[in-house]
Amino acid sequence: MKLVETTERLGDEDVLYTKMELSHGALLSFTVVQISQMGEERYQIVRYDCAHGYAHKDCLYEPARRKEELPDRPLDELCNGAREEIKREWKNYRSRFMRNRLERLL
Repeated sequence: MKLVETTERLGDEDVLYTKMELSHGALLSFTVVQISQMGEERYQIVRYDCAHGYAHKDCLYEPARRKEELPDRPLDELCNGAREEIKREWKNYRSRFMRNRLERLL
């Protein structure tokens, strides 16, 4: 099994982290995460992964931090889709995370 990890800058304080487990070129599992630096702390904002036995999205930017099951599609398609969605929506996800975090503190 081969492990491939990449980090791509989204903004000054946000990165897109991807980890893929491959076997003979086939994707066995993946993790795709938006990580934001806020002051001294780092936070996962949204995470797609295959933990718990199925592919899903952890919406950590929402107050209830819900888990959304992904459709039954090839893992490489889901991984690429997750990466593209985060690249497109990262500012929105970060803003929602910050707003909900502030509301919890008040």
